[in-house]
Amino acid sequence: MPKSPTTVFKTKNGVRIKIDREDLVKIRQHEWRSQSYGGKILIWTTIDGETVYLHRWLADVRPNRNVKFRDGNSLNCSKENFHVNDDERSSVFRTCVNCGADFKASVYPLPGGQQYIPETCRGGCRGRVSSSKRPPRRTLMDDLLLNIDTSAGPTACWPWKRAKNEKGYGIVWDPKKKKNIRVHRAVYEKLRGNIPEGKLLRHNCDNPPCANFFHTLPGTPKENSQDAKERGRLDRRRKGGNRSAS
Repeated sequence: MPKSPTTVFKTKNGVRIKIDREDLVKIRQHEWRSQSYGGKILIWTTIDGETVYLHRWLADVRPNRNVKFRDGNSLNCSKENFHVNDDERSSVFRTCVNCGADFKASVYPLPGGQQYIPETCRGGCRGRVSSSKRPPRRTLMDDLLLNIDTSAGPTACWPWKRAKNEKGYGIVWDPKKKKNIRVHRAVYEKLRGNIPEGKLLRHNCDNPPCANFFHTLPGTPKENSQDAKERGRLDRRRKGGNRSAS
């Protein structure tokens, strides 16, 4: 699919952001400003007395959906840079164990069908909660188990349900390496062992989001090129198709 043409828009306080050209007219109907939040610069305005953030407004999502920037750049507000989580978190009302205030708490899924519900509100109480009441930290394996769809069985493709890179491969945050890594490589190393040095993983199913370790095997770049030639992927690349080297 061809990319939408983009342009640059300048906010009221002079911050330049990248947007889709088709959104320029409706964006100009409001006065946008920037603010620093969580280490990112977010663009906001006030509509009908409520604060509205530009990336959520353009993505047109419900309040309990999470919108992330694929390239990590919050000033790139083109729709192709948005990733909207597929899951919808439920919420419940609880009483803060520290200050006694009632608050709306999100319900976070954990492996094994368990759930975590915060016991403190989002104010200063969250930082003062004892370590015994803090949520258990998700490991890399937790994220893999929660977000790979294995419902089709062991011989079918296992699609990754979350973020993907520009080539269609699933990506996941590795807390040890402090960076995003490709999901199919993480699954292979967790369940089958280390990938030999200098080798890449070849998808024999030609499906980049697939994380089934039975569908990947180590190989050299030359072998991968031969696969691409035999399966007709070279023709798709010339037309803008995804690569299968990983």
